[in-house]
Amino acid sequence: TYDKAAFEVELDVFLDWYWPHVKGHPCSKDERAAFVALWQPLLAMLLDSEQSLTLRDVQSPNCFYLGERGGKPEIGFIDFQDCLLGPVAYDLSALCLDARISIDPALEKAMLATYFQQRALRKADQDNFLLSYHICAVQRISKNLGAFARASASLGRSDYLAHIPRSLTYLERTLAHPVLSDLTDFYKEHGLLETHPVPRAQ
Repeated sequence: TYDKAAFEVELDVFLDWYWPHVKGHPCSKDERAAFVALWQPLLAMLLDSEQSLTLRDVQSPNCFYLGERGGKPEIGFIDFQDCLLGPVAYDLSALCLDARISIDPALEKAMLATYFQQRALRKADQDNFLLSYHICAVQRISKNLGAFARASASLGRSDYLAHIPRSLTYLERTLAHPVLSDLTDFYKEHGLLETHPVPRAQ
């Protein structure tokens, strides 16, 4: 199960690596406590949302067009060894906000509309899905930002920093949901949505 502890461990990556990448110093105990407190009701909403098999790493490098099979185009996936039972919105949020390629808001909207149509979701169900979608997106993007900063700092892979500006664009887009307003204030207050210069890869 993709439980609260698993989500929290991933959010720790954001505080442990992206925070010092941006701020130049570790996250303080009080700041960490405030961040964790803001996430508690949001994670509770995720755990209460519709659940399904969640691959957890749906992104462009892991998706492959398999051609026509039985008259329909098919897509294959790799890198699903860490799949868990989690929010049904998680993988779609990862696909619609791919950290490695820029997804235009119009394309994201079209992908969501197609999903809703294929599942024949009513308006109330769409609203519930979008709530989970936005929370999943902010959680995943935050984790990715930490992972990119970690790859640069600990592995010397500064090329990963090139994904940060795109991720910040996605983060601002997804934080626009009203339920995330307090979290948005925290990110803005601490300068976590600001784009910083990307060092040239060696």
